[in-house]
Amino acid sequence: MEKRIWPLLLFLFAAFATGLAFCTVWPQTLVLGGPDGMPDLSLPGFARRVLLWTVRGDAAICHDSVLKMLLPTLDWHETGLCVSVALEAAAAAVFMRQWGLPVPACCCGGLAFAFAGYNFTLFAAGHRGMFSMTPYAALSFALVERALRRPRVSSFALLALCVVAGLGHQPDVMALYGMLLAAYVLFRLVSAPLRAPGGARAWWRARRRGFACGAAAFALTAAAAGIVPFRTLLSTALAGREKQLAEATAGETAKGEEEGRRAKWIFATNWSLPPEEALEFVAPGLHGLDSGNPRGPYWGRLGRTDGWEETKAGFPNYRQHSLYVGAIACALALFALVAAVPRPKDAGNPAARERRAAVFFFAAAGIVALMLAVGRFAPFYRAFYALPMMDKIRAPVKFVHLFEFCVACLAAFGAARIVDPARSVGETAGAAAAAAAGLALLLVSASLPKTLAPDALAALGRVPQELRDSLAAMH
Repeated sequence: MEKRIWPLLLFLFAAFATGLAFCTVWPQTLVLGGPDGMPDLSLPGFARRVLLWTVRGDAAICHDSVLKMLLPTLDWHETGLCVSVALEAAAAAVFMRQWGLPVPACCCGGLAFAFAGYNFTLFAAGHRGMFSMTPYAALSFALVERALRRPRVSSFALLALCVVAGLGHQPDVMALYGMLLAAYVLFRLVSAPLRAPGGARAWWRARRRGFACGAAAFALTAAAAGIVPFRTLLSTALAGREKQLAEATAGETAKGEEEGRRAKWIFATNWSLPPEEALEFVAPGLHGLDSGNPRGPYWGRLGRTDGWEETKAGFPNYRQHSLYVGAIACALALFALVAAVPRPKDAGNPAARERRAAVFFFAAAGIVALMLAVGRFAPFYRAFYALPMMDKIRAPVKFVHLFEFCVACLAAFGAARIVDPARSVGETAGAAAAAAAGLALLLVSASLPKTLAPDALAALGRVPQELRDSLAAMH
């Protein structure tokens, strides 16, 4: 019992921490606002909520839709977010536990993922679907790892339900997680047999029947549970994006084919991550808080309308979230990479070699995700944009979600090395250096937003007058 209760304790801790973050809006007279996700106060009764959900068939059923049916609207609005964040932490930690990492290290990684800036602060934009989807994206990795180690029909069926739930609530970002999951499956299908004690042939022989039955269970479950979500995805999400794209590019498309293609590229790559804003991964608020915030208006380039510098038409920027990944999480991730250097004593340890390979996989995946998040500011996104259907995904900054997940996984591996009682003197020194670096980054990140406040930046001449005027007008 003690070994299995830790995910529940982590869930309760994360839910409590999220509740504290939202403590000012718990009274019935206040509500957590968001331009894209205000609560629907036209659903007063339980029977009406159930009826409308059944008739609409908006998305796959998940924890958030159940809470929406059971709770009054204002109670559900914040409670659902707390539950979603807590499930994110627990699901990510359960995945890391599949690798045999110590429970404290798994909890560290799970909390780093759930409370990563972009992942957690999207409630300010009202992106409710993100919070409904993300726990199932993280749990999909845990189920895949479990199915590869012990292929059971139940794991494949649950994986199908997670995929359906994720696609039903945030199809574009779940599709990105699906790409990372597919890469992870390929990585494990190559790395696991090569490092198996009995050899690759024995590994495949022991699992081929389980994989065949599991694939059938996955297909049947996805087909049965995904009828309504997939119909909604095809009829609403894709059709809505096609309509949005056509309306946004109609003027340029009328001028010619070349102008139309450029307008579609601009539409898809709005909200690309400016490279200089990657500093906010360890220094929150370096470029301000969010657009129009009087306490610290965001003055960076994220969300800036293409050509704004020349025409001053559109938005100078538009950001409603943080990009802070976590100074300590990043320090632990870097330590995981340093500690992944092969050691002589790991030569006969297959588990250590597997963990080392996992560290390098998540490091490579995180780098690729960061390269794609840059979008139009670098040439890498062109290749992704050319893939089928990928031109329908808007805002390359969404790849930061994958980057945060990879950093959280690396942080868990780094924390596992720190709490490992068998670590060497050199690793102990490295752990101390990582802890010192994390503390230093934390102190720097706490001081930078104050020392680089917009007024101070304006005094230094780093914020152009026209940008300050536009921000003031937005506010």
